[in-house]
Amino acid sequence: MLSEASREKLTQLAKQASAATGGAVPPDPKRMIVSGDANAKSIREVKLVSQTGNSAVISLDDGSGPKEVKMVRESFRWKVSLD
Repeated sequence: MLSEASREKLTQLAKQASAATGGAVPPDPKRMIVSGDANAKSIREVKLVSQTGNSAVISLDDGSGPKEVKMVRESFRWKVSLD
């Protein structure tokens, strides 16, 4: 789901958050991006905004307005980039 660089960055952020809260926030990077909210909206529309080589920007809309997401291709698969 996430690019390698994004996974590494998120892991470091999770560790920092855990340390800053005295362990109250677990150092789990997945919990930082997945809410577990059963009421989360489904994606209604996905559009390609731009693509250059192994980088792309897509637009996602869940009904609350479009949001752009950066993507990178790694090992022949598209993954989200937090950079």
